[in-house]
Amino acid sequence: MSIKTINLDLQVRYTAFDESDKVQVKKFRSQGKPHFRVRIYIEGRDLDKVEKVVYTLHPTFPRPRREVSSPPNYELIIWTWGVFNLPVEIYDNEGRVDQRNIDFNYSGDIEKAKSNNQLFWTKGR
Repeated sequence: MSIKTINLDLQVRYTAFDESDKVQVKKFRSQGKPHFRVRIYIEGRDLDKVEKVVYTLHPTFPRPRREVSSPPNYELIIWTWGVFNLPVEIYDNEGRVDQRNIDFNYSGDIEKAKSNNQLFWTKGR
């Protein structure tokens, strides 16, 4: 059985800014790289047609394939230090799929936060 592909009126978005307009950053190891909290989500006119979203993170992540079935925005929050290609599969309520490849690059948010004093360091783990 093959899955039919479709194009939904949706956008895949991401931001390093949290609800308080800060960028959270922490180190998981004392000599490790800074990790940034990034929110990935979808929005658009066809949200009511979405059954689930599968985000495929970089293979260095534990469990890189993340399935999200939580409306309204099918949000995934990750801690990351790098940018990468992010394949996204958006399944509708009829089992069809809208496949996207996103250039996951939040560095603009980090630079903006640095220049506006909006970086917020949190404790590791």
